[in-house]
Amino acid sequence: MPLLSLQRVRDYLIGQNYSESRTDSLAFIAQGWHLALFDTLLFEGTIYAGQDGSLVLHTIETPAIGNAPIFAPLDKDRSDLLDMIASHYQSRSDEDLADFVFAEMQLLVYPVTARLRHKLVSASLLNEIPATLLKARFRAKLEAEMLTAGQLPAQKPNPLPDMLDRKPASDL
Repeated sequence: MPLLSLQRVRDYLIGQNYSESRTDSLAFIAQGWHLALFDTLLFEGTIYAGQDGSLVLHTIETPAIGNAPIFAPLDKDRSDLLDMIASHYQSRSDEDLADFVFAEMQLLVYPVTARLRHKLVSASLLNEIPATLLKARFRAKLEAEMLTAGQLPAQKPNPLPDMLDRKPASDL
């Protein structure tokens, strides 16, 4: 399965009339779940957490033929994942979704106890969130849900809807 471009993911989500910040928040969540479920990246690019709570998704420009960009096809698994995530978070406001993503990013950038987190100051305004950490975080959520349900991965092939709202600060 070839990687999608970040722009392809954004275009798919923007087609549902989402704001740019909401689109990027959903892309961040989708990248994490795609890593956990399929063991591969959903899209090419780097994810950064800003000290101000901003989410920055960065990628190299997609090659184009003429004026038309070259896009990898959006197969059923990936479109289903994006649709499921978009549908699940539909009722959240942009601000609430941004707060949720910020909490996740903070756990990935500063994996320390909550009481020390406010004392940390980074030398950089942007901190890269490596795919390995993102995968580990979302894989831990997946495994925690399976253990909570008392089932093995093979017994519960699609636990995603049941755990999308697991609190970011939970003990995973």
